[in-house]
Amino acid sequence: MENEILKQREEDNKVVLNKVCGFLDVKMPILSSMNLNDNIRELCVVKLCKVLGLKCAYNYKNNLLDFFSAIIAQAVAEKLSLRLNIAGANYRFVKYNHVNLIQEVKLMLDDNNLDESFVDIFNFLERFKSLVFKFNN
Repeated sequence: MENEILKQREEDNKVVLNKVCGFLDVKMPILSSMNLNDNIRELCVVKLCKVLGLKCAYNYKNNLLDFFSAIIAQAVAEKLSLRLNIAGANYRFVKYNHVNLIQEVKLMLDDNNLDESFVDIFNFLERFKSLVFKFNN
Protein backbone atom coordinates (compact mmCIF):
# COMPACT_ATOMS: atom_id res chain seq x y z
CA MET A 1 0.00 0.00 0.00
CA GLU A 2 2.84 2.39 0.83
CA ASN A 3 4.40 1.73 -2.58
CA GLU A 4 1.10 2.59 -4.25
CA ILE A 5 0.94 5.89 -2.40
CA LEU A 6 4.53 6.71 -3.41
CA LYS A 7 3.80 5.80 -7.04
CA GLN A 8 0.68 7.98 -7.02
CA ARG A 9 2.64 10.89 -5.55
CA GLU A 10 5.33 10.49 -8.21
CA GLU A 11 2.67 10.46 -10.93
CA ASP A 12 1.00 13.55 -9.44
CA ASN A 13 4.36 15.32 -9.34
CA LYS A 14 5.02 14.40 -12.99
CA VAL A 15 1.66 15.90 -13.96
CA VAL A 16 2.51 19.12 -12.11
CA LEU A 17 6.00 19.30 -13.63
CA ASN A 18 4.63 18.72 -17.13
CA LYS A 19 2.11 21.51 -16.53
CA VAL A 20 4.93 23.84 -15.45
CA CYS A 21 7.07 22.82 -18.43
CA GLY A 22 4.14 23.53 -20.74
CA PHE A 23 3.60 26.96 -19.22
CA LEU A 24 7.32 27.81 -19.37
CA ASP A 25 7.70 26.27 -22.83
CA VAL A 26 10.71 24.18 -21.84
CA LYS A 27 11.49 20.52 -22.36
CA MET A 28 11.73 18.45 -19.21
CA PRO A 29 15.43 18.40 -18.29
CA ILE A 30 17.13 15.98 -15.96
CA LEU A 31 16.44 17.67 -12.66
CA SER A 32 19.00 17.64 -9.87
CA SER A 33 16.60 18.59 -7.11
CA MET A 34 14.73 16.01 -5.08
CA ASN A 35 11.35 17.59 -4.23
CA LEU A 36 8.54 19.18 -6.19
CA ASN A 37 9.10 22.75 -4.98
CA ASP A 38 12.79 22.64 -5.85
CA ASN A 39 11.97 21.00 -9.20
CA ILE A 40 9.74 23.95 -10.10
CA ARG A 41 12.40 26.41 -8.97
CA GLU A 42 14.96 24.59 -11.09
CA LEU A 43 12.64 24.67 -14.13
CA CYS A 44 12.33 28.44 -13.76
CA VAL A 45 16.12 28.77 -13.79
CA VAL A 46 16.25 26.48 -16.83
CA LYS A 47 13.84 28.87 -18.58
CA LEU A 48 15.92 31.90 -17.61
CA CYS A 49 19.11 30.27 -18.90
CA LYS A 50 17.35 29.32 -22.14
CA VAL A 51 16.10 32.89 -22.61
CA LEU A 52 19.54 34.34 -21.91
CA GLY A 53 21.17 31.84 -24.26
CA LEU A 54 23.21 30.16 -21.52
CA LYS A 55 23.97 26.54 -22.30
CA CYS A 56 26.39 25.83 -19.50
CA ALA A 57 25.78 24.18 -16.16
CA TYR A 58 24.04 26.33 -13.60
CA ASN A 59 23.66 26.33 -9.85
CA TYR A 60 20.06 27.27 -9.13
CA LYS A 61 20.95 27.39 -5.43
CA ASN A 62 23.45 30.27 -5.62
CA ASN A 63 22.24 33.34 -3.73
CA LEU A 64 20.86 35.37 -6.64
CA LEU A 65 19.28 32.46 -8.52
CA ASP A 66 17.88 31.06 -5.27
CA PHE A 67 16.16 34.41 -4.67
CA PHE A 68 14.96 34.66 -8.28
CA SER A 69 13.73 31.08 -8.44
CA ALA A 70 11.84 31.24 -5.14
CA ILE A 71 9.84 34.27 -6.24
CA ILE A 72 9.20 33.34 -9.84
CA ALA A 73 8.40 29.71 -8.99
CA GLN A 74 5.83 30.89 -6.43
CA ALA A 75 4.32 33.23 -9.02
CA VAL A 76 4.18 30.43 -11.62
CA ALA A 77 2.60 28.07 -9.08
CA GLU A 78 -0.06 30.65 -8.27
CA LYS A 79 -0.74 31.34 -11.95
CA LEU A 80 -1.22 27.61 -12.52
CA SER A 81 -3.39 27.30 -9.39
CA LEU A 82 -0.96 24.91 -7.75
CA ARG A 83 -1.38 24.85 -4.01
CA LEU A 84 2.30 25.08 -3.14
CA ASN A 85 4.27 27.34 -0.84
CA ILE A 86 7.57 27.61 -2.65
CA ALA A 87 8.72 31.02 -1.47
CA GLY A 88 9.06 31.87 2.18
CA ALA A 89 6.47 33.95 4.01
CA ASN A 90 8.89 36.89 3.92
CA TYR A 91 8.29 37.05 0.14
CA ARG A 92 4.67 35.86 -0.03
CA PHE A 93 3.21 38.27 2.51
CA VAL A 94 5.55 41.24 2.83
CA LYS A 95 5.86 44.30 0.62
CA TYR A 96 9.25 45.84 -0.10
CA ASN A 97 9.19 49.47 -1.22
CA HIS A 98 5.39 49.10 -1.36
CA VAL A 99 5.65 46.12 -3.73
CA ASN A 100 4.73 42.49 -3.13
CA LEU A 101 7.38 40.85 -5.30
CA ILE A 102 5.36 37.73 -6.09
CA GLN A 103 2.23 39.64 -7.06
CA GLU A 104 4.30 41.95 -9.28
CA VAL A 105 6.00 38.99 -10.96
CA LYS A 106 2.60 37.34 -11.55
CA LEU A 107 1.50 40.48 -13.38
CA MET A 108 4.68 40.48 -15.44
CA LEU A 109 4.03 36.85 -16.44
CA ASP A 110 0.80 38.00 -18.11
CA ASP A 111 2.83 39.59 -20.90
CA ASN A 112 2.34 37.95 -24.28
CA ASN A 113 6.01 37.15 -24.69
CA LEU A 114 7.13 34.91 -21.84
CA ASP A 115 10.80 35.11 -22.87
CA GLU A 116 10.78 38.90 -22.58
CA SER A 117 8.88 38.60 -19.32
CA PHE A 118 11.62 36.43 -17.84
CA VAL A 119 14.28 39.00 -18.73
CA ASP A 120 12.11 41.80 -17.33
CA ILE A 121 11.46 39.80 -14.16
CA PHE A 122 15.15 39.07 -13.69
CA ASN A 123 15.98 42.77 -14.10
CA PHE A 124 13.12 43.75 -11.78
CA LEU A 125 14.23 41.31 -9.06
CA GLU A 126 17.83 42.43 -9.39
CA ARG A 127 16.71 45.76 -7.91
CA PHE A 128 15.79 43.84 -4.75
CA LYS A 129 18.89 41.66 -4.57
CA SER A 130 19.84 43.23 -1.24
CA LEU A 131 17.07 41.05 0.23
CA VAL A 132 19.17 38.02 -0.67
CA PHE A 133 21.75 38.96 1.91
CA LYS A 134 19.17 40.14 4.43
CA PHE A 135 17.44 36.75 4.54
CA ASN A 136 20.40 34.46 3.87
CA ASN A 137 22.58 35.70 6.77
